[in-house]
Amino acid sequence: MEIKKNFTQVPNEAIMTLDETELKVYAVMLYQYNLFTRNNKEYYRKKETIADDCGLSLSTVKRTLKRLISKGWIEYRKGGRNGSSNMANVYKINEGVKNNPVIIEGED
Repeated sequence: MEIKKNFTQVPNEAIMTLDETELKVYAVMLYQYNLFTRNNKEYYRKKETIADDCGLSLSTVKRTLKRLISKGWIEYRKGGRNGSSNMANVYKINEGVKNNPVIIEGED
């Protein structure tokens, strides 16, 4: 996915508190979240696709997602039927840190 024409408003708190990689992953996911979830508050994405979209390795994206989830910027649930590993995961992007981060199901 090549992002050229549009822009994304990133919360100041994210800019001030996230490291460079976290900010990149968060901003790309926030852009996609806003693009794909006009009425729904969740969107589906495979970690491999997120890595491609961000121009980062899969292992870097996995580590970064764990940090973003633990910090409360992203909520996560395994996708597919009964958490099938071949399905996209479900993400909810928060536009501010929650006091109590929500991890719906453990990250692999």
